[in-house]
Amino acid sequence: KGVHGRVEATAEGGRFTLSRGPREFTLPSFYRGARKVASATGTVEWTLGTEGGAAWSDDLVIRSEGVEATINGAGLWRTDTASPFVTTTVTLDEGTVGAVSSLLLIKKLPGAFHTWFKGAVKGGTVKRLTIATQGYVHALPFDAGPSGITLSADIRGVEFAYAPGWPQASDVSARIRVRGRRFDARVISAKLFGARSKRFAMVIPNLTARPLRLDINGTVSGDAADALRFVRESVLDSSLGHQLSELAATGPCEIALNMALEVPVGRPKRLAGTVKLNENRVTTGIGPVLENASGTLEFDLDGLRLRKATALYLDTPVMLSTQPALDDGATVIAMQGTADRAFLKRLSAAPDPLALEKHSLLDRIVKGRSKWQASLQLPGRERNAPRMLRITTPLTGMALDLPGALGK
Repeated sequence: KGVHGRVEATAEGGRFTLSRGPREFTLPSFYRGARKVASATGTVEWTLGTEGGAAWSDDLVIRSEGVEATINGAGLWRTDTASPFVTTTVTLDEGTVGAVSSLLLIKKLPGAFHTWFKGAVKGGTVKRLTIATQGYVHALPFDAGPSGITLSADIRGVEFAYAPGWPQASDVSARIRVRGRRFDARVISAKLFGARSKRFAMVIPNLTARPLRLDINGTVSGDAADALRFVRESVLDSSLGHQLSELAATGPCEIALNMALEVPVGRPKRLAGTVKLNENRVTTGIGPVLENASGTLEFDLDGLRLRKATALYLDTPVMLSTQPALDDGATVIAMQGTADRAFLKRLSAAPDPLALEKHSLLDRIVKGRSKWQASLQLPGRERNAPRMLRITTPLTGMALDLPGALGK
């Protein structure tokens, strides 16, 4: 209805030059209801035979619902088959994400994917969109064997709220691809708080699965404060937040994530990650202030682990690690170093909870050096539980140069 143009036809075939319309079209295999058309131009040619026929076009231009697309394609049909076999390529130079997504959300995609996509992808533009289709019309898009539908596009300037309860990424530029039942997004750049992505991939392995699983794998670089903020402002706060509630850190770091979320609800099904610190300043709220802290913090749904980290405490090198979590989920940070007279002098004047009462006598009578260990217990699931600090040293290698009879 509403189609205008010129027809040239014979018994063997013909040509139709479209000059206007139709005002709407229907594709029952793809969309619920009709799609509105602002304009359509181009040429369609066809041939007919005793066993079937063919039709093709390489210059159809359709403007529909805010986007302009060019269609190149061909269809073959036989009198003894249920539906035509089609090969088409739809290309679009540029459009808004909102307008293009209305064409991408075909009805055979499950409702969970529709809900997730509409809530996750906000704003931005789509460039160089290509949709290639090959298969029998009745079997598209997922039941056409190895062919089906392949989609690729570049998205820019997108706000990506990938799952409820997780911090959203902003200013996302990515290459997205759908092939059969698989959705891939290769993130070129994005911002997560103040951090910038280095490489990131988001994959839905099976678009028809219930529930949908979103796999996220990649790294971002930024400030350690952003890494802590990511945990505290996500659903991870319920499982890991108590272990980080006393920690603060600033300085460069790299965050690596490998997780699987159930979407659209955002429930984590798998989580593993690392935070690599590089000369950070770390405080615990009740314990020592550490400078030049470097090392790797590992985390998963069960807790945190610090592997062979190094730092300076009062200008003295120390080694740091975490001990196995206690039954209530409390984290124990172990620290070890070497004490000498200069260290004890700085320690006696340190304005932190490890401070000793200042005695200038220490500076005059202490000789040698000795190893020491400290364990700092941070709250577990009971966040109001007491914090505990324990320091031990065998004093091996140290001596006191006492005056007079005391030195005998």
